[in-house]
Amino acid sequence: MDMFEFGKKCQQLNRQYRQLFGSIPSPVDYACTREQFLEALEKSIETQQTIDHFLDAAALPDPDMYKY
Repeated sequence: MDMFEFGKKCQQLNRQYRQLFGSIPSPVDYACTREQFLEALEKSIETQQTIDHFLDAAALPDPDMYKY
């Protein structure tokens, strides 16, 4: 799914999610595909649980990696 199609599908879901939880989740914060993110967003709204219950957080870079 391209970025334009993904954005269009997320618009209404983002509004509903914001009404429930007061914020909009960002796909870059999770280790998933666009399709998985949309599915988790739908489940999150349906069950009224935050998206964190359905997706794993993206791995952050190791801070020691940047030490000289």
